[in-house]
Formats: sequence, C-alpha cells, structure tokens
Amino acid sequence: TPEPAYIKFAKSIYEQPLILLLLASAVVSVIMHNIDDAVSITVAILIVLTGEQFASRTKISTHIATSWFRTGTEVGEIS
Repeated sequence: TPEPAYIKFAKSIYEQPLILLLLASAVVSVIMHNIDDAVSITVAILIVLTGEQFASRTKISTHIATSWFRTGTEVGEIS
C-alpha cells in the first residue's frame, strides 16, 4: 500500500538538514517575539516541501505515461 501524503511530507522534513535549520530559526523567532519572521519562514518551508511533493508526483506520472506509450503496457505489467 502506498504511504499517505502526510507521512511523506513529515519524512521529507526530517531528511533535509536545511529544513530543520529553518524550522529551528522559526522557533527562535517565536521565542524572540518576531512572529512575522516565524510565519514567513514557516510559509517558505511549506512552499518548498509542497513543491517537492508535486515535482515528485509529476515525475512519477510522466514516467508511467512515457512507459505506456513506448510499450503499450502498464508499468509493472508482465507481458
């Protein structure tokens, strides 16, 4: 069974040190009462991670479509 999107999203946060660094800076901004900075950093993180998820899905669907057009069978189908 495929992983749910929210689990992939959470895993992508912990797999990237830069995202963790940005999250830490957002926490520090909240502690320093710079709420505007914390919100903008968090929004930037969400945009980057959402874009990565979209790019990943697009790449997979493009691969499936090109494989089907080349062979006339579904990916993973035994001919």
